[in-house]
Amino acid sequence: MIAIPLIIPNTYFATQRGVTWAAPPSTLSLIYNAIFTMLVLTILNVPFKKLTPKYALTQQELLIIYIMISVSTAIAGHDEIEIVASIMPHAFQFATPENDWANVFWKYIPDWLSVSNQKALANRSTGESSIYNIVNLKPWIQPAIWWSLFFVDVVFVGFCINTMLRKQWIEHEKLSYPIVRLPYEMSLGGGSSSFFGNKLMWGGFCIAGGMDIINGLNHFWPQIPEIPIRTMEIGHYFTQKPWNAMGWTPLCLFPFVIGLAFFIPKNLSLSLWVFYLFWKAQKVVFGAMGKYYVLNPFTVYFDAESLGAFLSIFIFAIYSARRHLGSVLRKALGLSNLDDSNEPLGYRFAFFGVLVGTGLMITFWYMAGMSLWLSILLISLYIITITIVARIRAELGPPSHDLYSFSQAIVGFVGTSRLGPQNITVTAIFRGIDRMYRGHPMPHELEAMKLCERTQIPYRKLFPVIMITAVIAGPVAFWAWLDLTYRYGNYTGAAYGGETFFIAQRWLNETQGSDSQAIFLAIGGFIFTCLLTFAYRSFLWWPLHPMGYPLAVSWNMEWFWFPILISWSAKSIILKYGGVKIHSKTSYFFFGLVLGEFTVGCILNIMGLFMHQWIYVFWH
Repeated sequence: MIAIPLIIPNTYFATQRGVTWAAPPSTLSLIYNAIFTMLVLTILNVPFKKLTPKYALTQQELLIIYIMISVSTAIAGHDEIEIVASIMPHAFQFATPENDWANVFWKYIPDWLSVSNQKALANRSTGESSIYNIVNLKPWIQPAIWWSLFFVDVVFVGFCINTMLRKQWIEHEKLSYPIVRLPYEMSLGGGSSSFFGNKLMWGGFCIAGGMDIINGLNHFWPQIPEIPIRTMEIGHYFTQKPWNAMGWTPLCLFPFVIGLAFFIPKNLSLSLWVFYLFWKAQKVVFGAMGKYYVLNPFTVYFDAESLGAFLSIFIFAIYSARRHLGSVLRKALGLSNLDDSNEPLGYRFAFFGVLVGTGLMITFWYMAGMSLWLSILLISLYIITITIVARIRAELGPPSHDLYSFSQAIVGFVGTSRLGPQNITVTAIFRGIDRMYRGHPMPHELEAMKLCERTQIPYRKLFPVIMITAVIAGPVAFWAWLDLTYRYGNYTGAAYGGETFFIAQRWLNETQGSDSQAIFLAIGGFIFTCLLTFAYRSFLWWPLHPMGYPLAVSWNMEWFWFPILISWSAKSIILKYGGVKIHSKTSYFFFGLVLGEFTVGCILNIMGLFMHQWIYVFWH
């Protein structure tokens, strides 16, 4: 009853931040508005604990609220409904005689997933209108309902997959789940020796929060000097070929990234920045060969290479869980008496839930006009990808993770001439759910199961909580997005629809067969990751984790590699000279870095929301 009303303002906040591209919270693994909400509730809970303990929120209740806010923000946020909502009207709103989109796309776009009413779109493009006008609202109702139902199915399938893998990843492999450390510590309660009574935590809080306060004041009074923590860039110093191929190389100093990276296993944080430099070296080699980052108009080759690497990680993860998954399958088929009463769902329900939910996704895209074989292929890769993302977050817990669009790589693999305009157009719409995966809800569901395991929240109570959140989050997200765009105009949201249909138009105008170089690099990425996995599992001295290889080639890692390097260095020094005991004590300082930046950053973002201004943002 507390979390459901809180979903509304949190979703509006997350949507507004994403629409203006000002620190969108769902692009981070740890959603900062959920942490801030939890902090506010913890403060408000203090008098209740002292005066009327019966009515105070328990640790379990605080974490349930955190889980619901995180999942709802992920559904509504960047790379999910926000991108979908931008794509829905774009081909109709921005069609011109010059781009000829009316003839190129309109007849292939399903009307039940898009908005074509020109009056409603004209009102939105200029702003200063209202979604509460029936002329504006009516065209959006049907597609918003269908997309909301699709995302409910996505959450349901993700929960079923997590149920089948939970015991393997939490109890057998004992993955670290770094992202849940901060909300768990915050939920423990009061006392001088607790999280909120720790002086090192408040030291880190003051340092990170103080930097953001100074930079926030600089926005209003430029005479206050700014602390340049995100504006340093060294790539422009490399002007000669082939070194200029390395491109933009920032040296940022995000305190919250330093804090979050401290809880990543040391070999994994090492792998992230080492492989980031490896990818830069690869760009230089390609530059020396006369080939640069985008080597043809159909696919980004590094995307194909990372796709092959992620498929290798998925295969090894499933292979490691083969015995457990075999037991799950036998139970689901009634061939075993395995006890699954302590699981979030019964294994039979989870197994057939995956089959039915995946079948509904395939049907959804088939009805949208995609060929059945392509729908099966893309949804299968989508299920594989979200499972990889959940595994990455459970084992590595990077501050953010962006996986490039595999559907774009598939177009290059298959060839545009074989797909035809209908499949290409619907595949472009598919990119609305296949764009970077930073805010996907499935990892948050798996982390919720880890919090249940640590705090004895009954697993069976988690499923209705997650599904209620999914049912509410979709419509609220569309409402927030429409309210903002009709009130203030398109903002940068139009860019996401634009990138989608410009790519699709390029595919249609420059037809070609299979891209053999992209296929070769995908196979190369797969084989290289297999070799890395073999070395990591076979040699105790091997320091690099294979998961760092594909994660390092991403836009977010450009921002994060240097603070991760700083955090890894600090952790290495502390462990070498202080040991595990000092490491445990100093971890509170790094918790403070995260909480301080999230708290002050969130307050500044809320000010920006109400003032309708771009105020200093701690992220992006």
